[in-house]
Amino acid sequence: MQLFNDSLGFPKIEFNDKKAFSDFTILIKQMESEYHARDNFSNSITRSVLHILIIKLFRIKAKTGHFVERKKYISQFLELQKLVEQDCFKNKKVQYYAQKLGVSTKTLNNIVNDVINNSAKAFIDERTILKIKRLLISTNHSIKEISYLAGFSDPTNFYKYFKKFTDSSPEVFRQAH
Repeated sequence: MQLFNDSLGFPKIEFNDKKAFSDFTILIKQMESEYHARDNFSNSITRSVLHILIIKLFRIKAKTGHFVERKKYISQFLELQKLVEQDCFKNKKVQYYAQKLGVSTKTLNNIVNDVINNSAKAFIDERTILKIKRLLISTNHSIKEISYLAGFSDPTNFYKYFKKFTDSSPEVFRQAH
């Protein structure tokens, strides 16, 4: 889950040396070869090669410092992340998510702080803004429609909320991207 999770670290992986890139190329070619072989052993070999590929990606992330060590609260944090992705347009309050997870707001803040060194409210707002940005860039909905989709009953509050976190109005952001 952590390999490409942008909340837990930088999801982009760069190959800084040719040998590492070459190793990955060989592994991918091996998987492709097994895909075309389609014999009784192909699935097992493909699974094993994929496992090696993923572990090597984790190694690269660990070497570059973009790897979150196994934290005490990682599973609870991932539950929170899933809930926020699902419900952030319905509710932006820490208490709502704490209640859904069956913990206190203080415990929820401790969970988020332990994993990503941030408050629960800041995390909820970051994910909400990210989803709003995606809507602004990838849809043709009007700003007013997006404000209602994002759970704001008044577009003025949506503008204030968006500008608070981006230093830009929704229109300016959309035009720039």
